Amino acid sequence: MKKITSIVALSGLVFASCSEDKTTTEPTDEIVGKWVPKNVELIQVVKLYEYDYPHTVGCDKDFLDIQSTTQGTFTHFSGTECKAKVASQAFSKEGSDVKLNLNGVEVSGKATFSGNQMYITGSLGDYTTFFQEYFPEYASMISMLSGATVKMTFDKK
Repeated sequence: MKKITSIVALSGLVFASCSEDKTTTEPTDEIVGKWVPKNVELIQVVKLYEYDYPHTVGCDKDFLDIQSTTQGTFTHFSGTECKAKVASQAFSKEGSDVKLNLNGVEVSGKATFSGNQMYITGSLGDYTTFFQEYFPEYASMISMLSGATVKMTFDKK
């Protein structure tokens, strides 16, 4: 009985001597940062096609700059002078659902992460305008791929 009383008393001292740490660190969301579009995959049960993102030849790479989980800009470089065009309100996130505005073309999907890569996966129907704008040579194939999924890959800068 003496041993049980001693153990109870000691455990009370252990918990009493440990105070709660009052310092807090703001959690960082892995989505915040600069992201460079890398490629786009078309998937229908298996990967059908994979296309490199069409950065303007000879220009710096386009990038998505996500400042918070609700705010971001998209910078697109174009022309022989590589002029930058920055679109504000290019990003929003609610849970794992994200919406992007890539140079005036809206896409949406679910965001997932692996290492320094972000994947936005959504229905092909949500990417029709994207393919018409960025991959016009493949836009005619879109109607034949009913039910397909699109997966965009971004690399963290």
